[in-house]
Amino acid sequence: MDSALKLNELVAAETLERLRVLFKSTTGVPMAFTDADGTPVTNVEEPLRYCGALLCGHSDTLCLRRQKWDVPEPELEQALREGHGVGKPIRHRCRGGFRDAAVSIEVEGETVGYAVFARSLDAPPDLDKFRRLASEGGMDPQVGEQVARVALVMPGERIEAVAEFLQVIAGLVASAAYDSIQARRIIELGERP
Repeated sequence: MDSALKLNELVAAETLERLRVLFKSTTGVPMAFTDADGTPVTNVEEPLRYCGALLCGHSDTLCLRRQKWDVPEPELEQALREGHGVGKPIRHRCRGGFRDAAVSIEVEGETVGYAVFARSLDAPPDLDKFRRLASEGGMDPQVGEQVARVALVMPGERIEAVAEFLQVIAGLVASAAYDSIQARRIIELGERP
């Protein structure tokens, strides 16, 4: 398979967006799909917009740690991807205690994209702590409060279950799409004179 193949070349963005919406309505957990390079394929909701570690960021991101990174962001993202075990969620713990997470979507041994989710804390956030972190990062204290308020409160075991579920569903969708493409190619080859 072409290693440059991306998730949005296998599966229509509309299908991925529908899966994203269904997942949110069923589990209450926001998520987004990205291509293998981290470019979002679907809409990115608030709790993920502040992640900064696994999605290509925007200048208005409110991730507090983002203000403190010494490593250029693309290099950090690449290190996160390369350092995770096959089939395991990619994790990054932000300075405020958030756990950002993603699972790779594999087809024929190639990573074609990621399902990014979480932005979670073990317990309701300490707003004073987040106001202080924002101030230390040179931001308005209200920015820290806004970041804290979009967090999901999720125990670690639930994150594990969400990751496994997402990996299975997204992998099935991408593999089925790949099989369909390969079948069409075989048919086209058979029809050639």
